[in-house]
Amino acid sequence: MNYDEFARFALTLSGVNERAGRYEIDLLRDDHHMARLREKGTVIAIRLPWETIEILKKQDPVKFRTGGHYEGYPYVQIFLEDLEPEEAKNLTLAAHQAAPNNF
Repeated sequence: MNYDEFARFALTLSGVNERAGRYEIDLLRDDHHMARLREKGTVIAIRLPWETIEILKKQDPVKFRTGGHYEGYPYVQIFLEDLEPEEAKNLTLAAHQAAPNNF
């Protein structure tokens, strides 16, 4: 998967827009952060509830990473090339649903 494929689905969801920064691209729902393209386009950081992040890390701690720049924040980082389309859709829906909440 690549970012364009990831963003194509996200941008079909209500209230979602894309904002390009100097080094990254953000996906937001009504100005609430959902995801950020990082690492020169190779990694997507998705904002999810802590419980969801813990489940993903238990499923596959190599694929679903935390820490680094996002240490202490509710984000999971995934190499886009490792992300399956259905998995990306489910994670995007979860991020979309959680975006307005302050967790």
